Amino acid sequence: MRKKYIVLSLIVASCTLFTVACKKKYNSSHHGESKSHKQGTLCITCHSPNASAKEVFTIGGTVFDEVRLNAQPKAIIKLYTKPGAKGKLVATLRTDDLGNFYTNQEIDFSSGLYATLLGTPGVKDDTKHMPRAIFMGDCNRCHGLNTESLGIN
Repeated sequence: MRKKYIVLSLIVASCTLFTVACKKKYNSSHHGESKSHKQGTLCITCHSPNASAKEVFTIGGTVFDEVRLNAQPKAIIKLYTKPGAKGKLVATLRTDDLGNFYTNQEIDFSSGLYATLLGTPGVKDDTKHMPRAIFMGDCNRCHGLNTESLGIN
C-alpha cells in the first residue's frame, strides 16, 4: 500500500511539474496599467525576435482619442475572422493608461484578421471596424505613418 502511494505521488508531482514548465505565460496590456511606453511608435520594431526588447509581441499599437491628441485608456480591440465583428473572435486586447495595447499571445494572422475598435460606450461612433484584413500585428506601422492614427472616444 505504501509503495503504491509513493509511486502515485511521484506520478502526480511529475505531471504537475510538466504542466507548469510547459505553460507559457502570456503578457498583455490591461486597463489601469501604465508599464508600457513610447506611444504611437512602432512597437514591433523593438518587440520582435532578435530585436532589443526582452518581450516579443505578436500585436501592438496605440489608440488616441477622436481628435488624436490624448491617449484612449479604455479602448478595446477585438480581432475577428470576418469583417464587421463577424466570424470567430480570435483575440481581445485592452489599452493601458497610455493608450497602448500589446500581447505576446500567439495570434495567427496568416488568413487575415479584421479589427474592431471599441471606445466609450454610448458616445457617437463608439465602434469602428477595419474594412480590410490585417496580416500582421504592427498596427502603428500603418496607423500614424501611412494612415491616420487609431482614434476613438
